[in-house]
Amino acid sequence: MGSQYLGMKLGQKIAVPYYGTLVRPKAGYESLYLVADVAAGGSATLQFKVCIWDKNSRPKIVEWLQEIGVNGIICSDEKVEVEELLAGEGIWLEKGKFGDAADLVALCVSSMESNRNNN
Repeated sequence: MGSQYLGMKLGQKIAVPYYGTLVRPKAGYESLYLVADVAAGGSATLQFKVCIWDKNSRPKIVEWLQEIGVNGIICSDEKVEVEELLAGEGIWLEKGKFGDAADLVALCVSSMESNRNNN
């Protein structure tokens, strides 16, 4: 995985779009997300919940992600228009990643744990 989240600490929330992509063609931003609450115990204690973004009640996705406490996003998109807005709000983005949400987050957590152990 990339290096954007290597400095992140455990105990944060990581979102994975339900269908993998943050932006769906002709539909706009994804509304279903699997959000992992990464406990201090690491990948062995990952717990996910489904979160639904309602663009009618919260039109700006970045604000909604902040509201639910997301610190990072893993998606399969190669290009994301709101990447700079996310970064400006302290939400990291890992693009171009494919696979099962649990596997993607577990790999991310393993990288965080490895980085923490190396420091």
